[in-house]
Amino acid sequence: MTLKIALIASEAVPWCKSGGLADVVGALPRALARAAAPKPVEVALFLPMYRQVRHFIARHGHQLTDTGISARIPLGDGHAEPIRLLHAYGRDGESVYFIDAPHRYDRDGLYDDHHHRAFDDNAHRYALLCRAALELAPRVMGGPPDIVHAHDWQGALAPVYLRTRYARSMPKARSVLTIHNLAYQGVFGGGLAGPSTSTAASSTPTPSSTMATSIF
Repeated sequence: MTLKIALIASEAVPWCKSGGLADVVGALPRALARAAAPKPVEVALFLPMYRQVRHFIARHGHQLTDTGISARIPLGDGHAEPIRLLHAYGRDGESVYFIDAPHRYDRDGLYDDHHHRAFDDNAHRYALLCRAALELAPRVMGGPPDIVHAHDWQGALAPVYLRTRYARSMPKARSVLTIHNLAYQGVFGGGLAGPSTSTAASSTPTPSSTMATSIF
């Protein structure tokens, strides 16, 4: 039986990069396949469709296909955001799925503008990434993933959603959250697009409150 692993991250080489997170996530599919051998592993990586990704694909001639999947992803309080799901193959043959939501991701920077000011809607942008990845992973992976591996604060809502919103549809899925950089914690105020997201955000422990003492 094939082990299905969904990776949820805000960046990964070669598609988009701002720091070391991208290097680690980009190397994971091959490392996971080697670690699991001889057991077969299916790895699917979910990323935002940034402007940087589009430029990379255009420069290097990668084939980007439309999966034909469109959805409105609920973010609470009756609010839903439209997305499309695009697909490409990574350098190790893994499937890479891009959450295409131009109103959230089609910008010059990944996380901030040219003045190095964080985008005001970053909380919404990455709540959308997490929710969309979990919503669509079972449709493109032939069923729910066995493991959801989320990365840094941008992916940190995925384990919370998995235990709450998707507890019935993916009861056997397990999650891992890897924190690559404690300096970036994704701390936002409450009221994130309504009850479903604000509840998840308030339930997510930040490194400063629960993990710093154990790490240091």
